[in-house]
Amino acid sequence: MGAWHSLHKHGILRATQDFVEDKDNIPAYTWLIEQMKIRIGPPPIAGLFPIWGWYQWLDESRNRPDIRAIRWWHPAGEKNVRIEIECDENKILLSDYDLWHFVLNYWYLATSEKDHDRFHRNYPDLYSITWQNLDLNIPSKKFHQLIRDRWQLIFDIDWENEDAAHPRSKKSIQATLWEINLAMVRDVTEFKGSPRR
Repeated sequence: MGAWHSLHKHGILRATQDFVEDKDNIPAYTWLIEQMKIRIGPPPIAGLFPIWGWYQWLDESRNRPDIRAIRWWHPAGEKNVRIEIECDENKILLSDYDLWHFVLNYWYLATSEKDHDRFHRNYPDLYSITWQNLDLNIPSKKFHQLIRDRWQLIFDIDWENEDAAHPRSKKSIQATLWEINLAMVRDVTEFKGSPRR
């Protein structure tokens, strides 16, 4: 609700590192920021972090978040809003929400079971590498490049794979952008958090 009030008051909504709840995610967000700069251009001002939204929430038939489900993500009685926006395609970066977890967890995104096995055979005992411990026993630069190169697949919304990625019609697709202004807003739905039953 605070974000909506800020947008309504100032006419523009932007995010900074201060809004990141889980600071352990900052390295992954920083990687995404670099991808946004490459793919949609630099932020309008320095120091911005992504604003997150849903392009396709659960699948193509349920592209808007269902407030009957998301209300449980918030404390009971807390006022919230679902904001629907429309913007130019070149101002947003779409990514596969499920595959985003490979970036968050610093995992290798294998394209097949054979690819997965080959990677881990070449780099045994590396299941425990995370963003937070990269400076401990750092494997070769080639290792990191292999992982990061494969993350590019999260932006290929049409990529599907029986081992890793759903068909586009069944994907949860997230959108990140640098800012939202009031002219983008198409609809606002207020709702209150509810306790789980």
